[in-house]
Amino acid sequence: ETWYCGSSWPCATSSSNILSSGTITGDVNYNWGGGLVLDSGRRDYVVVKLTGQFTMPGTAGELYTVRFRNQDDDGSRTIINGTTVIEDWSGLHGASNRDGSIQLIGGQTYSYERLQSEWTGGSVLRQYWKVEGYHTNYVFMNGISDF
Repeated sequence: ETWYCGSSWPCATSSSNILSSGTITGDVNYNWGGGLVLDSGRRDYVVVKLTGQFTMPGTAGELYTVRFRNQDDDGSRTIINGTTVIEDWSGLHGASNRDGSIQLIGGQTYSYERLQSEWTGGSVLRQYWKVEGYHTNYVFMNGISDF
């Protein structure tokens, strides 16, 4: 889902002025540069909101440390099962990494909410994760295999 956020900063985290909605079908790996953000029809002053659910990989019932990494230009927020894991909503910057971690249980299903705001200039939205003991490095979250 995308929406126009007007000239106020930081952008609102919800809106009744939805520009577009759809489904992510590949890696959460977007670099629009100065081009149109997703299918919003806008280059600037736009918010992208991704929502879904994922089932934790690994051994059912085992506790894992899960590291999330947002790479965004400009602001970002990641919320897992109602817990804010990464908060950089008022950020005005080029593509930058923001990291956070949470303890999750293998085999359980969790809600996922990801926001990215673009003020002006380039626009990037990338979501990585690393499940300790399961992934050796950060990997992109994927709209098909992870949600």
